[in-house]
Amino acid sequence: MKTNSTTQNKFTKKSNHKSSSLLKGLLLVFFFSFGTTASAQTFAPGITNPFGLTPVNTVNYPVLIDIDGDGDLDIVTSELFGQLVYFENIGTVSSPLFAAPLRPNWKTDTLLVNFTDIDNDGDYDMIGIDFNGNIYVYENVGSSTNPQFASGVINPYNINNSVLSQGLLELVDIDNDGDLDLFAGLTNGSIYFFENIGTSNSPDFGSTPVLNPFGLDSFPSNRIPTFIDIDDDGDYDLLVNTIFGELHYYENIGSASSPQFGPRQVNPFNLSIPNGLSKFAKGDIDDDGDTDLVLGAMNLSNQDSAQFIFFENQMVNVSIKRFFEKSVNVFPNPTTGMVHIETDAHVKAVRITNLDGKIIRETTQKDVSLGNLPSGVYFLTIVDENNAVRIERVIKQ
Repeated sequence: MKTNSTTQNKFTKKSNHKSSSLLKGLLLVFFFSFGTTASAQTFAPGITNPFGLTPVNTVNYPVLIDIDGDGDLDIVTSELFGQLVYFENIGTVSSPLFAAPLRPNWKTDTLLVNFTDIDNDGDYDMIGIDFNGNIYVYENVGSSTNPQFASGVINPYNINNSVLSQGLLELVDIDNDGDLDLFAGLTNGSIYFFENIGTSNSPDFGSTPVLNPFGLDSFPSNRIPTFIDIDDDGDYDLLVNTIFGELHYYENIGSASSPQFGPRQVNPFNLSIPNGLSKFAKGDIDDDGDTDLVLGAMNLSNQDSAQFIFFENQMVNVSIKRFFEKSVNVFPNPTTGMVHIETDAHVKAVRITNLDGKIIRETTQKDVSLGNLPSGVYFLTIVDENNAVRIERVIKQ
């Protein structure tokens, strides 16, 4: 977003060198197997305030999203009194560099918001909870490249907010039925689950809320949930930040359609997390086919203590167990709709994910449709009969 004092809410195109970088060859191939455990996950030591990032307030709850639709990940973080701060990625998809922070006209009625395409129309909407437990949804009435948000609608989609208090919301297709379900991580330590009994285009969260679902335990402290397929086995695992500098990890030992979380593991990845309030943003920030973490750490009494901490995911490099030896060609790339996977290998599964690390869908076919997805960069994770894996990057025009 190139701005001045009169055009701060306008989004413009990136420089030509950045656009051309997206059209270069396919992603470098990495080989690894499914079914790794927490002990096999490796993250590099944290880097404080990388890529030109500097927190601007004591509150720092970041989200990694391609908010301007140019194929790389930007950062949006919450500020006090409902103001949001936007850091545009003016680098490249594989070498991020964030511009000076801007405060666009995205005012909310909640302290913290998350971003999701709640109505499945190809752009990011905003969602958050206020101090009274009311859920606000702000529809993106602009576009995927020029977001503008309508006034908040309170408790839409038949949401029963009677059990809720201040916290953070996550929307994820936890049961693999093609629509987004709702989770609320609250300051009292509760995590509530609202199953979407509607559709991807017309959600309905009128189901009875479930406290600490799928085998989750209780914990008497603020809990900030992040759903992520951290072991790359095709289902969502759960990371939970606490105020004690701890990371609680729950591996999904069930499946993509029938989740069940294993026992809580405390700091299994040896991440150094400051005490106090913090939240993970997830996404493939360096374009190498795995999901990295950017921690927003805050201190409500000292603005200078707020930090961004980047933990690079090194799982791909340390868990090579089985090589995908046969050649693979994915075409056309870029594509406007369908891509074909050409290989002599027996393809058992193909998973489509976006830069945010969100699993879009899975298929067993070599012809893969991206036709209903917004323009951008996607990853195809191709699995053969021996569970060998190949990752290919595809550009949807």
